[in-house]
Amino acid sequence: MIADKTKSFKDSLIYEISMGIYGEGTKLPGERKLSEKYRVSRTTARQALQDIEEEGIIRRKARSGAFVSEDARSLIEARENGGVMSVSFVMPAMQISNPLIQTVFTNFKQYADRHVASNVSFQDVLATDMFDGTGTDVAVFYANHDYGQLQKLKRKVKHLILLNVENEDFDYIAPDNYAGGRIMAQYVHECGHRVVGCPRFKMESELSDFAQRYLGMRDYCEAAGISLSTSLMDPAQRLDIIAACRPAVEELLGRAPTARALLCLSDFVAMGVYEILQQRKLRVGEDISVTGFDDQYYAQFTTPALTTVKYPAEAMGIKLAGAINGIFRGEKEAIQSKIMPLLIKRHSVKGVSIP
Repeated sequence: MIADKTKSFKDSLIYEISMGIYGEGTKLPGERKLSEKYRVSRTTARQALQDIEEEGIIRRKARSGAFVSEDARSLIEARENGGVMSVSFVMPAMQISNPLIQTVFTNFKQYADRHVASNVSFQDVLATDMFDGTGTDVAVFYANHDYGQLQKLKRKVKHLILLNVENEDFDYIAPDNYAGGRIMAQYVHECGHRVVGCPRFKMESELSDFAQRYLGMRDYCEAAGISLSTSLMDPAQRLDIIAACRPAVEELLGRAPTARALLCLSDFVAMGVYEILQQRKLRVGEDISVTGFDDQYYAQFTTPALTTVKYPAEAMGIKLAGAINGIFRGEKEAIQSKIMPLLIKRHSVKGVSIP
């Protein structure tokens, strides 16, 4: 019975807001007056107001009361039309603990419309047969570069957005990894380095984030006359980063002994490089400079703190929320956004004099 009274009061108040009896931006009567008007208890009125606030139709201020939201009528209209848009995030299981992705999600949830309902699916292989799109308004796929697969996915859902992948044939939101690679190379160039090395894994696709970072670095070095040496790491050793780094670092130092900067395509690789250099009694930031990419949480706690390029996770989450809010409002503009990463200068790069 209490639930019925709460629903009846809630529906009546929402109806009066929709009819303009309580205009957008205006203050509602207090709980006591509302309970008297609708002949319900103050407890029922309080619960109903809380429910309406959660839908965004009203907002309450401490010691000031409840106010009708500026977009209340559009929210009520969306509510009456079914009003909930479903968003499915699909990504590899290996990303489940990635703090950068957690930051993207946190900012997305903070800025997404209240009527956007999301769920996450972690899959080791992003096969089209594993995702049918039923009941999904927007599918957000992380780090899938298979063009044919993406074309099939695009036909399965109303809207497909790629996250962390740049592809002009699809909607996407991604860091400008190419620009990030250039930023990294430009900084060590400005610090006086003319011979640099890059330990890296073999890239399967030029569209991948690591490939784009490397290409930006390579192109800057070529244009600036910097000698860039690379050495490939064994992908089978990807999880044992020290074992993966050791042969590559040894090869780079042996091939170009005058190299005094190692540019890494991720902070994780940079940590492996740190360990190898320390074992060789080489001081990072003194004997040799090291850069990373991503600005993972541990980058600032190393000794010395790692100079790195910051993955724009916060901006990507906000941008994604804005794009999906636009779809919810019926906007049909293409969503193709590259977000510029930032250089975080710390203590692992030392300026050198030019002979």
